[in-house]
Amino acid sequence: MRLIIELDQVLAAKEGDRASLEKLLEAVWPHAFRIAQSILRNETAAEDAAQEACVAVFRTISTLRSPDAFPAWFYRLVVRQAMSDYKQLPAPVPNPATIGDPTDSHALGIDVRAALDALPLGQRTTLILFHYAGLTSKEIGAVMGVPPPTVRFRLAQARRSMRKLLDRGDYTRSTREALS
Repeated sequence: MRLIIELDQVLAAKEGDRASLEKLLEAVWPHAFRIAQSILRNETAAEDAAQEACVAVFRTISTLRSPDAFPAWFYRLVVRQAMSDYKQLPAPVPNPATIGDPTDSHALGIDVRAALDALPLGQRTTLILFHYAGLTSKEIGAVMGVPPPTVRFRLAQARRSMRKLLDRGDYTRSTREALS
């Protein structure tokens, strides 16, 4: 789900229009939360990270060079905050009660999330930014501070890892193809 915002609203917020800034923050909050949730896998921590990212937008939007750059700049704030917070979280403990019948579509979703959680943080974040946020490799590179070829390499690694993780279980063919 690509972040779509009005450039006029970003420009007005950048120039100090409080109402435009509030509308902008209201529009980006769900994206901030979902990205943070995907990285942190903890709802409370994701809310905190998203809130901190929105505070950073509030404090620093006047430094944004161009309204066109807002989406990548915004995602960079969210990802950096979430990755910083990730280092502070305790390691997750698997819950056997969440494992269900692999033919059940809900259980399949849990298994896909578990496979995503098993990826290294850089691969997982790259995959999330590409598939969820709809960013290009150039935009992801700007967000993560790496060149586009590194982004493409991480995407390829993440997809291979996801296929291996998903192939270990009893999953449907369409799920594996969706990750290709």
